Amino acid sequence: MAEKVTEFQVVAARGIRFRNSPKFDDVTPGPGPVLGNVLPGYLITVGDRQFLKVQDKELYLPYMCQRAECELVTDTKPEVYEVLAFQGVRYRTRPVFDQKADGPGPTMGARVAGKVVVGKDGMEYLHVFDTGLYCPLTTMDKSVMVLSPVLEEEDISKMVDSVWDGIGDDFPATPPMGNTPTHSPPKKANSTAPAPVPVVAVAEPVQQSEPDNSAELQALEQQRQELTAQCSSTSTQLEEVQSTLASTLAAVADVEAKLKDSQNKCKIAEETSDKACEVTLDLQDELDEATEEAEELEEEVEALRAKNAELMAEVSGQAM
Repeated sequence: MAEKVTEFQVVAARGIRFRNSPKFDDVTPGPGPVLGNVLPGYLITVGDRQFLKVQDKELYLPYMCQRAECELVTDTKPEVYEVLAFQGVRYRTRPVFDQKADGPGPTMGARVAGKVVVGKDGMEYLHVFDTGLYCPLTTMDKSVMVLSPVLEEEDISKMVDSVWDGIGDDFPATPPMGNTPTHSPPKKANSTAPAPVPVVAVAEPVQQSEPDNSAELQALEQQRQELTAQCSSTSTQLEEVQSTLASTLAAVADVEAKLKDSQNKCKIAEETSDKACEVTLDLQDELDEATEEAEELEEEVEALRAKNAELMAEVSGQAM
C-alpha cells in the first residue's frame, strides 16, 4: 500500500541536512533544505524516531531534533497569535524559557503564526514557522498572557452558528400569537338547514329545538387554554435566554478587564526586568574595575617582593 504524500515545511531556524538512511547520524554531505522550504513526502517510524521520506528520492529528514524537543519539519496548518506584551517578547532558540535568542522579537500588536508546543519546563510556546524560533504564551509564573490566539472570520462564523444552534435546540417552536385557534372545529352537516316540520293532526304548530353547541364550545375553550399555556412557557424560555445573554455579556466584560490587567502586569514585569538588567550591568562594571585594581596591586606586590629579594642579596653579600 502506497503511503499518502503530504507537503512538509522546514521549520528549523538553521535549516537541516539530508540523511542517506533513516538514521540521525547518517548525514549526507553538502547543504540541505533551509527554513521555509517545502518538500513532498511521508513520515516513517524507525525505533523511537520519525523521519520524512522525501518523495522520489532516497533521502530522509529527521522529524525532530536530536533532543526530541524541537520539530524540524511539519505539515501542520499554522495558528495565528497576536502579541499582547506592552514591550513585545523575545524569541527563544528552544522551547525553554531562559533560552533567549539574540536580537529583538515581535512587538506589541504584531502577529506571528505557528504551532503551540509544550516545553520540558511545562510552559507552552508558539513555534513560529517564519523564524523557526519560539515565543512563550505566558510569563514564567503563568499569571500574564504574552500571546493571544487570533480568530479568523470563518472561526467566528462557526462559533456564532454553534451558539444559535444550541439556542434553537433548547427553544421549541412557538405557537401563533393570540387566542384564536388556527383551525376551527368542523361544522355539523346541515347545521344551518331548518329541521323538517312533522305533519301532525293537531292544529297547533310544533316548536323547533335549537342545536346543541356545547361540545364545540368546550373544544374551543380547551384550545384556548392550551395556547395560553404555550404562550406562558414561551415567555419563560425567552426570559431565560435573555438572562443567559446578559451573563455572557458580563463574562465578556470580565475577560476584557482581565486582559487589560494582564497587559498592565506584563508592562510592569518588562520594566522590572529592564531595571534588573541595568543593575546587573552596573555591578559587572564595578566587578571589572575591582578586578583591574586587584591586578595592579598584585603587580605592585610582586615588584616589592623582587626589590626585597635584591636588598636581601646585597645584605648577604656585605655580611660575607
